[in-house]
Amino acid sequence: MTSLPVRAFHGAVTLLLLYPSLVFALAAHRNLPCTDCHLTAPEPGEIQVLLDTVDSLCRSCHRIRVQNSHPTDFFPTRDLPEAFPLDYDSRLTCATCHDFHKSLSASGTYLLRGDLKGTEFCRSCHGPDQPLTGLRPQTVLEHLRGAFVAHGKSYTLPGSEEFDVDEVSLYCLSCHDGSMGPQARYCLPDRGEECTSHGIGMDFQRRAVMNPGLRSIESVSPLISLYQGRVGCASCHSLYFKEAALLTVERAQGYLCQQCHPK
Repeated sequence: MTSLPVRAFHGAVTLLLLYPSLVFALAAHRNLPCTDCHLTAPEPGEIQVLLDTVDSLCRSCHRIRVQNSHPTDFFPTRDLPEAFPLDYDSRLTCATCHDFHKSLSASGTYLLRGDLKGTEFCRSCHGPDQPLTGLRPQTVLEHLRGAFVAHGKSYTLPGSEEFDVDEVSLYCLSCHDGSMGPQARYCLPDRGEECTSHGIGMDFQRRAVMNPGLRSIESVSPLISLYQGRVGCASCHSLYFKEAALLTVERAQGYLCQQCHPK
């Protein structure tokens, strides 16, 4: 197994809002007509009447895989900071974390409320002073305070990063190196390593073109995330799933493997 350098994550990986199948683009909501979401264009100080629930309006444009995302449309069992509002019925919604009227340039990315990014943003609600509650398995609870991805994304475009492993996997391995979590078993085939465990770091689209034993990238399950176009830890694992080992697809009868390897 290869040891990888771990970069400091000062908000480099933040909550992810968009979930399209291949390519996405961020656009400020200020360019949309108010009546796309509101019954009428609200004036300052007026009650803002929405055409539908907040989450329904968001999903009319944003394809969000709810099984692989932070839950919404529920009643929180803990007190949230005032900066994170609930809806009129005291439910947590997309607007609890995202301010849709915020300037995109002022917010950095993803229209997040406040100035915190990455894990620090998550700890606003999942900090040490906030008790963990619910019926999730203990392994999920242990990951919540270290959450850094709120929405699974089936594919993000490759970048020009220094390392050939995506940032999400590097974050996972910063704990799963035996220091804080169980040591992860992996290999890096693109570096010529022989694998006794599943490889990571491979550009899936490039591999699929050359290997008929792989699905085309368009037919891979949207539960299999390929951050920066690469196979990584989050391709098979998500802290929001309740399967053993936090697998995104049930392992039984090869279901997980078949998401990428049809034969």
